[in-house]
Amino acid sequence: MLVIHYEQTDSTNTQAMNLAQQYPDQVILVSADRQTSGRGRLGRNWSSPPGGAWFSLAYPSHRSPEQMQAAPLIVGIAVRDVIAKLALPQEPWTNQMRIKWPNDLLINQRKVVGILCERSLIAQPSDASSTQPSTMILGVGINANVDIQSLGPGLRTAPTSLKDQIGEPVDIADLIHNCGEEIAASMNELESLGQLSDITQARINNALAWRNKHVCLDRAGKAITGILKGIDNQGQLILETPSGRITQGSGEISKLRPIDT
Repeated sequence: MLVIHYEQTDSTNTQAMNLAQQYPDQVILVSADRQTSGRGRLGRNWSSPPGGAWFSLAYPSHRSPEQMQAAPLIVGIAVRDVIAKLALPQEPWTNQMRIKWPNDLLINQRKVVGILCERSLIAQPSDASSTQPSTMILGVGINANVDIQSLGPGLRTAPTSLKDQIGEPVDIADLIHNCGEEIAASMNELESLGQLSDITQARINNALAWRNKHVCLDRAGKAITGILKGIDNQGQLILETPSGRITQGSGEISKLRPIDT
């Protein structure tokens, strides 16, 4: 794994994309103490002050976008495993660390991790005959030792930090290293199978926020309500609606929230 760290950069995802063109066959871990133009899903800004674990993994892939759509969940369960090891087993919040489909980690309903997965095609010679390879850019932002007040007002989900939950600062360099290793190993399985294994699918379902609860999806401005049953082996959400069971990919979903009943 090629490892590169910046004191400051615009976006680790952008830097990982650029490096992937130079080293298309390598897994690359790019991190920064601070991002000036960090971004989240659907083009949203991602506040990245000092004290956070801001990093991206460039992962070479020959799979189709459909076969890799579970990547954010793979990243989520991998990061969740690493964070859980930081805390004592008896810490009650470790059992409340949930994956908010498709790309967040919550502790007691507060956001501690955001994930942005993008796909970058690798430039090929004009006479190349093979399928064009791509690189999955797996961006992760962890509120590690961040002062929550520095994240600013108006956030869609109330934040928390690992420091606030554990009660002491975490070693950010170790956190990034361990997450990078765990994510790469988990992505190897997805790349090999082209879908989630039964074991990984079950683990994600067990960690899924609001499973078997009433939720509302915002799809292209239209609200869809139902009971969240889990995910399938492609990472699509399974929703039991009044008109029947549906599966939903993340592309058109701008918001998922629980409904109090």
